[in-house]
Formats: sequence, structure tokens, C-alpha cells
Amino acid sequence: MPSVKQMEHFLSNRRILFEHGHTSLIASCPFCIKKENASMNVKDHTLYINKTTGSYLCRKCDVSGTWQKFKISCQDNHNKDSSRVLSLENNPDSITDLGHVSQIWNASTPINKCSDEIWQQLTSQFQVHGLNKNILEKFEVRFTEHEFKDVKGNTKKHNCIVFPWYDVNNSTVKGVKLVKLEVNSSDSSFTIEPRQGFLGLFGANTVDPEAKEVVLVKTEFDAMAVNQSTSFPAISLPLGTNSLPPEVLPQLEQFEKIILWFGNDVFSRQACNQFSRKLNLNRCFLVRPSGDNTPADALDALNSGSDLTSLISAAQPISHEKITTFHQLRSDVYDQFVNADQVAGVKWTRFPKLNSILKGLRRGEVTVFTGPTGAGKTTLLSEMSLDLCMQGVC
Repeated sequence: MPSVKQMEHFLSNRRILFEHGHTSLIASCPFCIKKENASMNVKDHTLYINKTTGSYLCRKCDVSGTWQKFKISCQDNHNKDSSRVLSLENNPDSITDLGHVSQIWNASTPINKCSDEIWQQLTSQFQVHGLNKNILEKFEVRFTEHEFKDVKGNTKKHNCIVFPWYDVNNSTVKGVKLVKLEVNSSDSSFTIEPRQGFLGLFGANTVDPEAKEVVLVKTEFDAMAVNQSTSFPAISLPLGTNSLPPEVLPQLEQFEKIILWFGNDVFSRQACNQFSRKLNLNRCFLVRPSGDNTPADALDALNSGSDLTSLISAAQPISHEKITTFHQLRSDVYDQFVNADQVAGVKWTRFPKLNSILKGLRRGEVTVFTGPTGAGKTTLLSEMSLDLCMQGVC
């Protein structure tokens, strides 16, 4: 991965104007056609270059790629067709993906035109009794039938709820997340189209371009719950708390304050800590309700009649990555005792007694084995390693 200094040096050598954002270098885009404008500044053509990975995205001409690809495309500074070459390289797959997404979107039905049966099934399955149809219409939630593949490769159509992701300019649906509208299903409950393509932020098209703060939540229904009950804009992550894709970081660059509300479970709190480092700790705040019967998330707060505005307004800054407080440490330790099953590691198949003592292998945790010479430390550790290796653990 390139360092920030290397990226700055490359841009300066190519005379590409740039400034520092929260997570990206914001530059004038060399791929936009109007190169003859000598007075072009950063705000004319906005190219976001991730400070960690070097991946780039232009909000105007919609090109994107890796840092290596960016360097190759910029090598010949005098080649007036360089932007066209890049566009032609990207276009075939992009056009195919966008066409497929458009077909899905155009074939879907607005939620207000669906039958009462579909609406009842949606509210029952996802427990969204507190949401009204108007908010789903505002966020452009739709209904459709979509083919899913099972583990055997067979395809079958399923009723789905469609959540759209708009492009960086909020003008075109560039991706969709399709969630099965079925209660009992052992297969995957959702799919993303295009499969290997754009990942967006649901609800970004409802946010004022001049807004400086936003509530970031883990599910689409949480985003709508916040927007319905408060004056705060809200958006949700494409993959929940499982990951924070680098390509969504430029879409969060405009915000000076990001309020994270993921939930009270251990995994959600870990995700808050991890994501806040990527987003820049200084602008991240955490909603962490305390006391008895606290809501698990924004949707739960809506359904239980809680005051979402008060909960969000009470969000606290996330502490420095190198500093912790006794209160936070005590709370984290307490969580691990109460939710031991959530933080347990990979279990050994042949050593049940060891599982009861160590609770499995946890990544990043150090366990010390001691004993006299010849007690069998090496033999035991070898068998433990072999047991995990046979389970596919690296």
C-alpha cells in the first residue's frame, strides 16, 4: 500500500491540485475531459483518493480503481486521450452491470402499490410496526421477485424487498440489495447486484448535500427509524457491521460529525471501535444507551416508544485509540462475562475439556502453557494446532 507521503509526492509531481479530507485526499480529477481549464481547482472536479488503500473515485466522471491503476493512467501527462482510454477500459463491465441493475429496479414495484398481504408480511418479518409507508416511499424501498441460487446450484424465485444504492451524485440507482421476504429459509437471506461492483450507502440520496452531520446505522430499517422520528439524516452500511468497504468512505467525506448507532451487543461495539478508526476518531460519536431495558438499536427504540432524538443527542465522543477509561474497561469486561457465547473462539473438536477452560481459540489472544520438561506441552500444542487446521483455521 502507498503511504500518504508517496501519494502527495505523486500528485504534486503531476501538478494535480489536492487537499486533505477526513479519510481521503481530495484532488482535481485528471480523468475529466475538460483539461484545458487552467484555473481548475479542487471543487471543480472532485477525485477522492483513500489515504489508506490509495483507491480512487471521481464524483463527476464516475471512474474508480486502485492506486496502481491511477498511476499507470497518469504516467503520460501529455496524453489528451488518457481519460478516454480509462473510460473504455471500465465501460464494458460497468454498462453491463448498470443495465442489469436498471432491469431489476424498473421491474420492481413501489412499496405503496404493493398488496396489503405483502405489507403485513414485511412488517411481521422485520418487526417494523413503528414505521409508516411514507418513510419507506421516501427512501424508495420497493418490492420484486428475484432468482436466488441454493447450495446445489438450483435457482428459485423469491419475493424480495429492494433497497437502492445511488451513485455518488445521487442521480442513478447503481446497485441494489435484495432481501428475501420469507421467514423460514436456510439459504442466504439477501443478495447484492451487481455481485462484484458498487457498494453504496442506503439513504444517501435523502441527505442534504450541505449536511455536516449524519447518523450511521447497521440496517436499512434503522436508518428509516431515525429519519422518521428525528431531524437527523441517517444512512446505513451495505453489509451491516460485518465490514466498512473502502469505496463508501468518499461518500462520508462531507460530514464533520458521524454518529454511530450499531447496537449494544459485543460485535456491534467492536465494529464501532474499528470503523471509527477508519472514519477518523475526531468526528465519530457513539450512541450507547445505559440503564435497564435499553433499546438494542434504532428500530427497537422506535418500536418501544423511546425518544430517539434524546438518545442521539446524548451520543458521546469515541475515546482516543490509545487511551481507555476505567468505566469503558469495566463495561467491556462486563460485556464479555455476560455475553460469553458471543466472544468465544473456535472450539476444538477433540478437546471438550480445553473448550470449557479456554472457550476456544480467539484471534489476537495469547495463552501461555507451562509445565516441567517432558510434560507434553509441545505434543499438546501440536495436536491443538492440527485440530484447528483440520477445521480450516489459518
